[in-house]
Amino acid sequence: LKERYGVEMSDYDLVNLASIVEREGLNADQRAHVASVFYNRLAVGMPLQSDATTAYYRGGDFSAADLKDDNEWNTYTRTGLTPTPICSPGLASIQAACNPDDTSYYYFFISGDYHAFSETYEQHQQAIDARPQ
Repeated sequence: LKERYGVEMSDYDLVNLASIVEREGLNADQRAHVASVFYNRLAVGMPLQSDATTAYYRGGDFSAADLKDDNEWNTYTRTGLTPTPICSPGLASIQAACNPDDTSYYYFFISGDYHAFSETYEQHQQAIDARPQ
C-alpha cells in the first residue's frame, strides 16, 4: 500500500478503513472498489467523504447540515481516517482494505442494486442522475 498509494497504514488503520468500507459497500466486489476509491483519495489528500462515518457519529440518519458539522468522524470536513473504527468489519472488508482493486476512481454511488464508480466529479454527478428511479 505504501508503494502503490504512498500511504502508510498500521494494522489499526487497516481495520479502521475496513470498517468504513464495510458500511459503504454491499458486497465483496463493491468493497474492493470502495477501498480503492478511499486509497486514491488518501493518496492525494482528498477527504474520504463517507456518509457512513457521519451516520456513525449521529447514531443513524443525518441531514445535509450534519455534513458541515466539523467533528472527528466527519470525513467531509476532515482528511484522513476517523479516530476509531465505525463498526466491526467483516473479512471481505478487511481483505478489501488490505488488497484494494487497482482503479483510478475517486467517486462512487451505491444505492440498492445500482452502483457506479467514477474518475471525475462530473462523471459521478452523471452517474447519480442516471440511476433508476
